[in-house]
Amino acid sequence: MKIKNFLFFIFIVRIFVGDAATLISTILPIYDASIPFERVITLGDHCQTKFQINFYFEKTHPGKAKDYTGGSHIFDWVKISNLDLLASAFSNKLEGVCDERMDVKVSSVAWSDVEMHAEPIDVYGIRYSHLFDKHPLIEQNTLNLNGENILLNKTLFDSNYSGVRDIVEYKKNKLINNTYRTMYIHYASDYSRGQITDASVKRLRDSICVFRGDSNFVLHIVSNTSLPIESAENITFSVINNAVVEVHKQLDPAWEELLNTYSYAPAPHSERK
Repeated sequence: MKIKNFLFFIFIVRIFVGDAATLISTILPIYDASIPFERVITLGDHCQTKFQINFYFEKTHPGKAKDYTGGSHIFDWVKISNLDLLASAFSNKLEGVCDERMDVKVSSVAWSDVEMHAEPIDVYGIRYSHLFDKHPLIEQNTLNLNGENILLNKTLFDSNYSGVRDIVEYKKNKLINNTYRTMYIHYASDYSRGQITDASVKRLRDSICVFRGDSNFVLHIVSNTSLPIESAENITFSVINNAVVEVHKQLDPAWEELLNTYSYAPAPHSERK
């Protein structure tokens, strides 16, 4: 039986009998922290994580940040509030992630200079705040029609999704095909912190293990306050004290100190054709 099929079988069995993490961690070698990471990939909970990682590698390796991050992935510019649902996305090989079945939710947001904000949301509750930003007609999920910005809605989303489908599939496939030694980072802000448990973090770790077919990675949870997370195989947790208010504009010293504690090695990166 192929190793991936065997891993999946074990994962399903242990869901019913408990302690899936322990068994999965014995099937394949645990990630050796002394080996440099070849990829640092973000898993939300919002875009601060990606901004800070990009700022860090642009400072330490100017012009070569993408050799360490792999560029942009599907969960970079999103809002993820539930790690159990994110684990389900990995268990389902990203099927249903950011696809044409998404709904559009409208809400007010304190950080925006617009009164209302529209966000496509998929079956896993993942909100794609900047999904359409590179679309020629769309910025911050408003549609420019005849010079007037119209708030995105389901009808407009459905009629414009084809324009971003190829980049969505490209970013999903990058995550699917990533076999590099990887640090996956989830920053737990107020948006997701209240739903994070030790069990949900371990479930996400196990799902990534099955998704990849190996344990050549670390899931790193970062927060500005303590969380009910226990140390475990392939899981690390850090508390940082953010000093920068505009984290989307400059590197925060707390993030720099955190990322400095690890070593990194560049890996090949190719841009989308």
